[in-house]
Amino acid sequence: MKTSVFKVFCSVFAIACLMSSCLGDGDSSYSSTREFTYIYQDEYGKKYAVTTAGYITHSNIDALIAGNCYYIAYKITTGTGTGIFQAESVEVLDKGKPIPSSELRFIEPYSDIPNRNDTITPLSLQIGAWSPGTTIGDNWEIGYKVNLKEDEKVKAYFYFDPEGQKKEDGTELEKNQIIIDVRFAYIDRNEAAVATSAENLTAVGVLEELRRTNYFTPVYDSDKDYANVAVRFRYQKNEGDKPASIQYIGSWTSTSSIYYIQFTRNN
Repeated sequence: MKTSVFKVFCSVFAIACLMSSCLGDGDSSYSSTREFTYIYQDEYGKKYAVTTAGYITHSNIDALIAGNCYYIAYKITTGTGTGIFQAESVEVLDKGKPIPSSELRFIEPYSDIPNRNDTITPLSLQIGAWSPGTTIGDNWEIGYKVNLKEDEKVKAYFYFDPEGQKKEDGTELEKNQIIIDVRFAYIDRNEAAVATSAENLTAVGVLEELRRTNYFTPVYDSDKDYANVAVRFRYQKNEGDKPASIQYIGSWTSTSSIYYIQFTRNN
């Protein structure tokens, strides 16, 4: 059966947040101190923050850029059952700045980086918020740790390499399987500094172009109008003095660790 948007939103839009509830006269009070959110704008120009609790409206959300992702703290009172809530309070965290994002590129990883000396490998990488549908605009959140000097900045890049769609053993992927490469490069360097420290950072990969590109076509069963395409993320992990190792996130078979994008025939 095709997964409903509501089920996808509730069960797969998985993010780390701190929430509390207090039951009263048929209402519930929910609050979050830090949560990933996507800013959706409807055909009438109204903006909503898409959260695990539902669609939230507030004057502070009206000032945000539609299509971008942010971290917010909020408090709402539910009970209407509509999934749309007027928040009691909303605070846009990280000085109101959107989460750094990068569009998907359909080329070999790093081939668009002029100086390969500007590349950097992370100590770790994990997937944060995601949805197989378009609930959060095909934005995929990642968290990563990287060694940086003072005032240095890096950017995450996301690639679909048509020539690199192969398994670890070099064989071709099966139908409805893809690999997304994640790479990192400096955008600001501090050559004078020596000491480094491990920084925990986040970024967003915008994968919506996969629904329109000619580089990939999902395979539909004859009796279905949708196809679930499994995704594995590949990156180079910093191993200290040793060469970087190739690591994968996600599985083709384990139901507990499958990431996927749901395509429909009318995408």
